[in-house]
Order: sequence, then structure tokens, then C-alpha cells
Amino acid sequence: MNVAKKPDSVRKQRLILLILLGAIGVVFPLLYGSWLGLETLSFVWGCRETEGTIAKKVGVTSRMSYAVVRFVADGREVLFNDKCRREDRVVLYSQVTVFYPPSHPESARVGTISQQ
Repeated sequence: MNVAKKPDSVRKQRLILLILLGAIGVVFPLLYGSWLGLETLSFVWGCRETEGTIAKKVGVTSRMSYAVVRFVADGREVLFNDKCRREDRVVLYSQVTVFYPPSHPESARVGTISQQ
């Protein structure tokens, strides 16, 4: 049996490809996680914190439900959709912590820094 060996150039190309894919597999999750952390911190850094009430459940599915949250910002009532709530965590009329940017209270989020 005569088994032909692959040329060194093909092996080098495959090795380079594997190294590149491995680097992407390691670097991309780190960059994405860093971006998410910085985005959350920059949001919370400039926000005010207040209490809100879950006013309504909408879009209930087997895994998720979306809550309409009501809170008061600078004397006016604001409603927003909280899109990241599991069904068992949405309790109508319960009090929740709300973070909102003073210039755009409609962009509010529910939770604490550890829940973002």
C-alpha cells in the first residue's frame, strides 16, 4: 500500500486555519461579554433608581412573558415594556426596582445591576 503524504503547505494551511478559528472562538466571547458589561454599566451609571409596579402581562408564552411596568419620573407617569421576564417572575402589581435615564425615562429597565 502506498499512502500519499500531504504536502507541508497543505498541513501549514490547515494549522493556520485551526489557529485562526480557535482565536476567534476565544476572543469573540470575551469581546462580546466585555461589551455587554460596559453597556450595562454605562446605562446604570447615568440612571436614576426608583420603584415601579408591574401593571400588566402581555405576550405570555410557555417560557416568557412581557411585563408593562409603571413608574413616576419627574412627576409624570411612564409605562414601558420589560422584555426579559420569565413567566414565574411576573407577578401583577408587584413592586420592582426601575433604572431610567432622566432624559429618556421610556428607556427604563427593571432590576438591579446584578440582574441586568
